[in-house]
Amino acid sequence: MSEKTQKKDRIVTGIITVIILLLIGFNIFSYYGASIVLPGKAFPLVSGVDPESGKAASIDFSKGTYIVDFWATWCGACVAEMDELNGISKKYPVYGVMKKPFKKDVYSAIPPQFRNVIVEDDLFNEYYISVIPTTILVKDGVISKVRTGGISAAMADEWFKDE
Repeated sequence: MSEKTQKKDRIVTGIITVIILLLIGFNIFSYYGASIVLPGKAFPLVSGVDPESGKAASIDFSKGTYIVDFWATWCGACVAEMDELNGISKKYPVYGVMKKPFKKDVYSAIPPQFRNVIVEDDLFNEYYISVIPTTILVKDGVISKVRTGGISAAMADEWFKDE
């Protein structure tokens, strides 16, 4: 193999390596990005549509401590987590922020025992929520904890113990 061919091979290998590293970094940030950038970010109010009435609705998080679960009716992991969240909601204030499209039949079959609001995708983008379910702890309108993936009652207890 000529020196010129070897040089081209090293350049191509270098470019492929950089692309692979960028893709790996993107995937890691997609999963953990919310945990990295959200703590300390304001989360005082969420507005959207009530899934039961279809009317405009807002939830004020500016005073108090709340668990907020980002989820969707079309997400299998989110639906599977509902029993756990319903149990947690008996002990702590839990709210749901839902991604479209909304499936009323799935929602009715669960049913969540805490208040939910269906929001525009812009909110998910603004808060770097690319994986659902994602759960946050909001204290006086500021995000203090983030969990990508499902949450357990033990984790909720730990979160509130720290507050």
